[in-house]
Amino acid sequence: MQVLLNLVTQVAPSRSTHSLSAAKVGTGKELIAKAITRPSTRTDKALLPVNTGSLPVDLLESPTFGHVKGAFTTR
Repeated sequence: MQVLLNLVTQVAPSRSTHSLSAAKVGTGKELIAKAITRPSTRTDKALLPVNTGSLPVDLLESPTFGHVKGAFTTR
């Protein structure tokens, strides 16, 4: 647990707007996300947890990281 809390302390000051917590169901991933957000500069922003297990693999990247208009067309 101490190792995990040390990681939270390291990640919180990051300017990144995305983080990924991968673990089994019921292990507290959302609590860790809140712990990362609380001391960060993003504390006043919305936290949007996403269950990536419910998304098809080919649709995961676009809603999560965004896309450039026209990136999925061949013309």
